[in-house]
Amino acid sequence: MRRALRPGSQIDHPDADLADEWNYSEQTWAQLYYKDAYPGLRTVKTRWDPHNVFRHRQSIEPLPEDGT
Repeated sequence: MRRALRPGSQIDHPDADLADEWNYSEQTWAQLYYKDAYPGLRTVKTRWDPHNVFRHRQSIEPLPEDGT
């Protein structure tokens, strides 16, 4: 089981430090949590929650209105 879960993080306990100056990993919190899936997740978020109603400090951000 441990091999299937690494590397990565779990989102049920957001690590707010990943989003601030204490993150020296040179990766954004989104890269650490979601790896290469983040762009696709942003597309889904934009489709189903374009106004970002369901959010927390490290939730997936919808795409800007221009789609970039």
